[in-house]
Amino acid sequence: MKEEKADGAVPLSVYIEYFKMGGFCWFTVAFSIFTIAQAIRMITDWWLGMWSEDEFNTTAGFYTLGYALFSVGSAILFYFRYYFFI
Repeated sequence: MKEEKADGAVPLSVYIEYFKMGGFCWFTVAFSIFTIAQAIRMITDWWLGMWSEDEFNTTAGFYTLGYALFSVGSAILFYFRYYFFI
């Protein structure tokens, strides 16, 4: 028996049923966590740039603390990101 492949666009009703099955609430939570986790990751990179140029003219401890807080926040959000993705 030969397998057949459908051609063409996927109808909107398939996407609607997909969201009904997966739950729109869970999709919203997962998407929010993905977005916030990526934003924290970008802020961490920005913080490293500020540290390397000593933009705030302060001690290394200040930069280290900021980097540590952003890194821990990023790690926690990435954990939840992967949890919701699975």
